[in-house]
Amino acid sequence: MCLLVAAAIASVVWIPAASAAVGATCADRYEEAEWTTTRDGGVTVQVTGIAEGLAARFTREVAIVESWLVDEIGSVDVMVCLVGEESTFDDSRYREGSQLFHIVSDLDEGFLSMNTDRATLFVAPAMAFGLSQHALYQANGNEPFPEPISSAISHYYRARILDRLPYHHRSERGLNLYETESVVDWTTGAQATHQEWDPEENVSTIGDFVAFAVAREGSGVLGASDDETWSEIEAAWRTSLRIELVGTADPSTGWKGGAIAVSSVFLIAILVAGLGIWRKNRVTDRPATDPPIPGFFRDGDTSSTPSSGSRSD
Repeated sequence: MCLLVAAAIASVVWIPAASAAVGATCADRYEEAEWTTTRDGGVTVQVTGIAEGLAARFTREVAIVESWLVDEIGSVDVMVCLVGEESTFDDSRYREGSQLFHIVSDLDEGFLSMNTDRATLFVAPAMAFGLSQHALYQANGNEPFPEPISSAISHYYRARILDRLPYHHRSERGLNLYETESVVDWTTGAQATHQEWDPEENVSTIGDFVAFAVAREGSGVLGASDDETWSEIEAAWRTSLRIELVGTADPSTGWKGGAIAVSSVFLIAILVAGLGIWRKNRVTDRPATDPPIPGFFRDGDTSSTPSSGSRSD
């Protein structure tokens, strides 16, 4: 489980970036491209090189995410810059070796830029993850929110926009066979203010934990930044997964369950062995052979058939 949480954080790469004016528009930041504003508000969306219909879809997805964040975490102020295939946007500023431009987000400066080319299916989950990072940062007084709980919350919103939470719940339930206690330090680190990641690789099922927390405590828990709160919820979450999976919070099956399991295996082995011996030694009667067709064989010779060229005198 700790490895899964670590992987969720590792999928987001922290890279220092040159400073730009807070509140700058996409046109201010990237003057070489022509930008169109498709949404103006707390989360402003500007696009370049994207077809009108596709831009409208992306804008609706951003609006859905923002409405969730405003209701559950607080107001969020972000400039979103979406870059399409037909844009004159110069992505070399974000390239480093084989590292391509996917998503760049800066919490201090309040902007999030994304290359939508070849990733149109990932715009919604990328916005859910990225905008929730900004919301947590801003709700925390423009200070980094603790990690890894920050990433876990963002994965909750990512899974939610994709309607994947039920599937992630089944995955977490299968992984949590024995644990009933808290095993994660939820506040061991802090958000990096500059983030870059590939939306196709930024995947985790840990959002199920946050979904449990919200169902149990209400959305107000998303503002909790202390490890004690999240550790208590984690223990309750793991216990519920254990009960759901095996019907008991006891991390062991007990001697009765063990005896039943061993006896069952032993009985099955005896039945399989007995069936094999019976099939090997059973005797079956050979079916009776029908008498030959009259006239098919020569008179007095039933061992050979007449030649096709023979004649009777």
